[in-house]
Amino acid sequence: MKELLKKMDKPVFMTAFLVCGLLVLSFFIAPVQMGQISEKIFNFLMQNFKWCFVLAADIIIVFCLFIAFSKYGRIRLGKDTDRPEFSNLSWFAMMFSAGMGVGLIFFGVTEPMSHFMDPLTAQAWTGAAATESMHITFFHWGIHPWAIYTSVALPFAYFHYRKKTSPLVSSCIAPLFPGKKHRLLNISLDALTIIITLLGISISFGMGALQISSGLNIVFGIPNTLLTTICVIIAGTVAFTLSSMLGIEKGMKRISDFNMQLAVAFIIFVFIFGPTIYCVNTLIEGIGGYLSHFISLSFFTDAQQTIETAKGYNWMSNWTIFYWAMWILWSPFVGIFIAKISKGRTIREFVTVVLLIPTLFSCIWFSVIGGSALKMSQDGNGLIAEAVLKDSTGGIFALLQNLPVPLISCVLIMISLAIFFITSADASTQVLVTMSCKGEEIRSHFFRVLWSILIGALACMLIFSGGINAMQQVSVFFTLPYIIVILLLLLSLFLSLKRENKI
Repeated sequence: MKELLKKMDKPVFMTAFLVCGLLVLSFFIAPVQMGQISEKIFNFLMQNFKWCFVLAADIIIVFCLFIAFSKYGRIRLGKDTDRPEFSNLSWFAMMFSAGMGVGLIFFGVTEPMSHFMDPLTAQAWTGAAATESMHITFFHWGIHPWAIYTSVALPFAYFHYRKKTSPLVSSCIAPLFPGKKHRLLNISLDALTIIITLLGISISFGMGALQISSGLNIVFGIPNTLLTTICVIIAGTVAFTLSSMLGIEKGMKRISDFNMQLAVAFIIFVFIFGPTIYCVNTLIEGIGGYLSHFISLSFFTDAQQTIETAKGYNWMSNWTIFYWAMWILWSPFVGIFIAKISKGRTIREFVTVVLLIPTLFSCIWFSVIGGSALKMSQDGNGLIAEAVLKDSTGGIFALLQNLPVPLISCVLIMISLAIFFITSADASTQVLVTMSCKGEEIRSHFFRVLWSILIGALACMLIFSGGINAMQQVSVFFTLPYIIVILLLLLSLFLSLKRENKI
């Protein structure tokens, strides 16, 4: 045990642990007051810094495309002789499970239906609203989130596998701040990454548990209570702890491959027994709308407050800016995990696949799942809309109630949801162990179990205090400084690539 503790970066670990501990304790002791404080912080940031989120996301996309299609794109993430460790299918399955799984199931019906019932510019409950809802949903789940993940994954993969540095934020930006005199800055950056990772995965874990609890209630009549949700979290914690102890290759690869097959089977099922032609048309039309509105939506800030005035609330803050903040919140653990499984890929291959393939899958998912819900609602089925308005976690189960074998399909979607948040939590555990142990690849079960328990405990505390929404809001506070970290990572990467190309 003493040898293990020596490997721990105590300043980084203690800083992150104390900050997260204080947040959890505050929400547990005074959830109402903390909710009010976090809402004020959220509103202040959205009013004064939403331009920062918009501009940063656009800069990241431009940078990723530039790097991929420049002369640097041929550089391999590792030695020139290195080749990928995982097949393309397994590689994609693992990155997608860690990056989007829980969110796609949670919002698969909820977001398109929300924009359909409360559209940006169109008239509610019309065909125009349905069309608009899909290209806005594609925008929120398309290239932008995966570019944000890439902005963390690519520097980590390059510096770790090609330059043989430790997989730490501080190591990646070392070319910008050389020497030991920046130790305090390095501690702050690595601790911030751990804090963001813990908050991001705990929120995702909580969302998944809430939806599984909702499904258990709808399918089996199990009361959707606090106790049920806590039990789901405990069971999930045990499951992803075991997965983490098996290691990436044995744990994540196997369950990610299986879950990808399950997700594809689910889409095919809904596609065949749902409004098939409508889903095809929705996909094609949705991609067209996404592409045609891409530039305007990417730079939209509602500067004249026309949307806010018309709706009576800040639509940008509630949707686009909030999403960008959450993608940034999840970027450390998703990005670093993608980096870990991407050794041997070229930069061009890495960027194009990470940006395009998950985006295409997301578009297909929302076209089939969300499109089916839209069509049924347009045809007069009000049960799905009622379920979304009552509880956002129940939308997908309401959809499945209108298709054959609802019991089986609901059970399978809950299994898929559980696997998605297990793989996400497993990915974050890998990252947390590395970040808290000076970048070393520690194989100790002790650290894996420690972080697994902390993630589960934090998720339980959020549910117990009723503070998930408030925690989502206060988490945005941590994403603002992390934008600077991401930009520093990209700058350091560019300068290193430029220097290497001169040699």
